[in-house]
Amino acid sequence: MKNLCKVSLAVAIAAAAFSPQAQAQTVELKGLGSSAMFLQLGLAASSNSAIGATCVWSENTNLVWASDTQAAALDKGSAWVAWTKGTGGSCTSPASDAKIYAYLQTDSVVGNRCLFDGTCTINFDTTAAGSSPAGLILGTASEVALPSTVATAMGVTPNGTAPNFAGTDIRPEDAAFATLRAINPTGNTLPCGTAINSTQYLGLGYASGTTIKGSTPGLGSSFNVVNFTLPSSFTVKSLGAVPILVVAASSDTTGAGITQFSSITSTNLAKLLDGTYSSANQIGGTGSDAIYVFEREPLSGTYNTMEYNVPNTTVNKTSQDVGQNQLTAQQACNTDGTPINPLSIVTNSTTNSARYRAIGTGNELKAARTYNDAHNLTNNLGYGFWSVANYSGYAGTLTNNAGNTVTAKYLNVDGVDPLGASGTIPTTTAQINAVTLPTIINGTYPIWSMLRLVTVGNSSTSAATAATALQGAVQQYVGTGNYPTKRPDFVPYASMVVVRSHFAPPGVTVGGSTITPNNGGTCGTEAGGDVGGVVLHTGTSTTCTTGERR
Repeated sequence: MKNLCKVSLAVAIAAAAFSPQAQAQTVELKGLGSSAMFLQLGLAASSNSAIGATCVWSENTNLVWASDTQAAALDKGSAWVAWTKGTGGSCTSPASDAKIYAYLQTDSVVGNRCLFDGTCTINFDTTAAGSSPAGLILGTASEVALPSTVATAMGVTPNGTAPNFAGTDIRPEDAAFATLRAINPTGNTLPCGTAINSTQYLGLGYASGTTIKGSTPGLGSSFNVVNFTLPSSFTVKSLGAVPILVVAASSDTTGAGITQFSSITSTNLAKLLDGTYSSANQIGGTGSDAIYVFEREPLSGTYNTMEYNVPNTTVNKTSQDVGQNQLTAQQACNTDGTPINPLSIVTNSTTNSARYRAIGTGNELKAARTYNDAHNLTNNLGYGFWSVANYSGYAGTLTNNAGNTVTAKYLNVDGVDPLGASGTIPTTTAQINAVTLPTIINGTYPIWSMLRLVTVGNSSTSAATAATALQGAVQQYVGTGNYPTKRPDFVPYASMVVVRSHFAPPGVTVGGSTITPNNGGTCGTEAGGDVGGVVLHTGTSTTCTTGERR
């Protein structure tokens, strides 16, 4: 009888070993980063026949987060997981040879830092397994609950696992410089406002392990500041180029609000962002009502794309935080050399106009369309990377927090339209189908950046191979004139006829070595930062020119 029990037990164990869920599935890609590619990556993983991860779960209640032991920092956000069924498996019971793809929406610098610093993991809450999907990728009717085996493979807290890729709208070198600028480069001895390596770029005075706080009325939130360095080898895959829209919103019915403009110059935009200007009559319009300006956190890829294409250029030399030509009263530095945190600075004491900090794309764009002052007047300026999903909140009749009707639009910059939609924020099918992005293709619109996937090591690693497949798959969801089958969220990288000149950001090294910038393509292996780089046309003798910023 004892032997019979042993045999029965052995048979049961063997049967379990070959059951669909018995062995851990393979995590092909597990990453985090920019919100600008959240939807497209999820669609590509779940709907592309070559990847075939047709089973999808998503969440928007902070069931997934990145944890960094350097500073006990948690970065939470929406997430999706897509997996294949595997041989003989199903969405609810995937086989052991199933493959898993996942992405956590945080921000570009968080993505790069978590990928590179070696002390960061992505964690799934213990309640994630079996939880209902939020429908962020395929809709609630087409998504399924997260199987426990998939959750375990991804890393249920406290057993989180490290990411193997990052999504970013600035290059890793630019992300490293954004962190260097935010954190005192020599510890806590360099005051806010001190030049970095004798350049025009001034440090912000945060210490590693602290947080950048949001001041957006009613929206709050915070952003972790954690240092990281770049390894000697990493691979970058370009997805496509995306513009930042400058958003104007007003409830003014007299025509004196910020929406009286259809275009704004880079110079005037810089002076609104740095606090020099605070009303429409200062930028060539009528009316002295207070303009409220909402700005992102300094470690955001969105912030850095705006910062180095408009205020902190080699011409304007000012900043959303602290710049050489900025008014002293508008610099985000306290007298003791620490940062003003949260950023909340009055730009005109008579009208009480102000500059506020918004953490995250959602908070930024919501604040721009809903904030009202003490007189219940909305007269706001904000910005954010374009995508259909990012601007879905601008559909229908808009109201501010007091219930008053608000008109919103995007502004051309230097007379150049980023979307080709004449200021109308596209939300209907017809409006979205009219988006063509011609000025991003040729680089004449000044505020754009390239979306990218980043992996550690050379291009032959398994993560780089999987990222290459995802890079190719995501292109099928980007296009014009066929929404919702295709979305005009960015210009596919192969359609671009320009690049940005690359450079070596001051104080940044790769694997401890000095950066030799290269624009990539026919010029060689891409290297260096390029956010705010001079636009160069491919196929010309100047394409390989490096070291130039706007």
